[in-house]
Amino acid sequence: MKTIDYRPAIIRFIAYFLLISYGLVNPADCIGKKIITIKVKENQGIRDISRRYLDDPNRWEDVLRANNLKSPDEIKPRMILRIPVGEVFQAKHELEISGKIIQQATMAGAKIFTPKIIAKAIQLRNSALLKQKSGNLHESFNLASSAAIEGKKALKVCISKQDVPAQAVVHDRRGYVHSRKPSDNLWKDVYRNDILHEGEKIRTLSESSCDILFRNDSRLRLKENSQALIQKMRANLLEDKGEAKVSLVKGDVFALLSSGQKNERFQLDIPGVKTKVDSKYFWVGRDKHGTRFANYDGKLEISSAGSKVVLKKNQGSVILHNKKPTSPRKLLASPRLLNPESGVAEYNVNIPLTWESVSGADHYLLEISHSGSFSSITYSREVQVPKALFPDNLADGSLPNLFYWRVTAVSSDKLRGQSSEARFIKITQDDKPPFLVLQSPDEGLLISNSMVDILGMTETDSLLTIQDQPVDIAANGKFRFRQKLVEGTNSIIVKAIDRAGNITKLKRSVTFLAEHKIDLTFDRFSGQGLHQTMPGHFVVSQPSISLAGKTNPDCSITVTSPGTAAPARATAGSNGLYQINLKMTAPKQMFNVKIVSPSGV
Repeated sequence: MKTIDYRPAIIRFIAYFLLISYGLVNPADCIGKKIITIKVKENQGIRDISRRYLDDPNRWEDVLRANNLKSPDEIKPRMILRIPVGEVFQAKHELEISGKIIQQATMAGAKIFTPKIIAKAIQLRNSALLKQKSGNLHESFNLASSAAIEGKKALKVCISKQDVPAQAVVHDRRGYVHSRKPSDNLWKDVYRNDILHEGEKIRTLSESSCDILFRNDSRLRLKENSQALIQKMRANLLEDKGEAKVSLVKGDVFALLSSGQKNERFQLDIPGVKTKVDSKYFWVGRDKHGTRFANYDGKLEISSAGSKVVLKKNQGSVILHNKKPTSPRKLLASPRLLNPESGVAEYNVNIPLTWESVSGADHYLLEISHSGSFSSITYSREVQVPKALFPDNLADGSLPNLFYWRVTAVSSDKLRGQSSEARFIKITQDDKPPFLVLQSPDEGLLISNSMVDILGMTETDSLLTIQDQPVDIAANGKFRFRQKLVEGTNSIIVKAIDRAGNITKLKRSVTFLAEHKIDLTFDRFSGQGLHQTMPGHFVVSQPSISLAGKTNPDCSITVTSPGTAAPARATAGSNGLYQINLKMTAPKQMFNVKIVSPSGV
């Protein structure tokens, strides 16, 4: 008979159990497992557990849900917890995959060739992020998987159309934007993701703007009251080459050309002005008086009236109609931003934005975008002084909103200087109060000590006060505070305020009663022939008596007598009333009454 040795398997099982129990498992190794179990260590808070096993201290609510717990205070040392590492990491992994696929499809021209499919992929992934935040990890995984499928569809379409003539797409628009093809008699409204073709004109009206995205990821941004003609567009991402020619009829245009293509040609056609572009970022403004150029990268050659100048980085020039260009002049310096600092998390939108004034500036241009590259401008306004308020209509409240802001100084001849650095602000609409747990004292505690210890837990970034006094919070969220009591009932108010201003308030009533203050009164006796001759002295006509009275709430009363086998006991109710039965064993008998408060006094 063949003997099977089970010892190696048993040893592996014991080793794995110990690794899990003592928190030595790498979360990344648990993606294929749905649940792991751990044993809570001493001084290990729920955020520590979430950070250790779920790679994110803010996912502590997932731990509560997996264990059917309502409060972090329910977690105790040596408790066995179930950690949903499988669902958490699978959802996170699928979100990362879908994000990469959507990015690949976008780089391949999905916003031009298949805008609806890529928009659906992005919408599914955004919904997956919302489900992940709310703890619905299974639904988050499914939505992220669907987003990846849609992203692959978009990528496949883009690959199949790599060799077709290039088009441009309306990447972003604000206000009133119109287009007109050569065959059209009237201007038509333009919307986001609309396709633009060669020979098509596009214009913006007052307080309007439009971003045109070319297939090689180059962009032209038309400001208000501008008009341009797309004369020629050719591109091939696979062969890394492309060509575009745009004529500026009037208004302002920013050119942000792709820096990833080797064989790119971009031509800017302006009536009466010849240009040769060897720059990736420049601005042109044209009105009835002339044309202004500001170059921020490389070189920009401009010619007019038989004269030529070359603008280097951060240089500008003005050409009046049919006149020679002015000599290159240095653009205004970029403003130094003051407040707020980059990365600040704010919970309201009335945020002051300030920057240093720039010498020679006539006014400033404040721009706000969801993108650090400012590929799409969410907000743009001219301001006369070096300060402004963050607009109150940008944050929608659905998710944390990340906004980038920058400032440009503009000279009196309308040349735009160098933009400042971009800073970002995270605006969160938060109406969830912070968690706050009081572990001690218990409600209604009666003590004879004039000092009481107040212990509990809250969120580490909260402002904690006890009786309106600030209290320090430890790194694990725990706090301890000693409060002096006055004689009688004390109302202790503990309040936690998070950064969004949400408040959680807890109240405890504690009664301080010195030992000599614990009273006892006899209200009545049951039985016949019972008379009180003086305080504490009674005459009875039968051996069994029942007495009732009042003392402090929840006190225990013990009555003993010499020669009595067992003492008589009773506990006063919350109103202090009690009743106790006694039996006499001698004609004259002394009873001793002992009262003990709930605190043991």
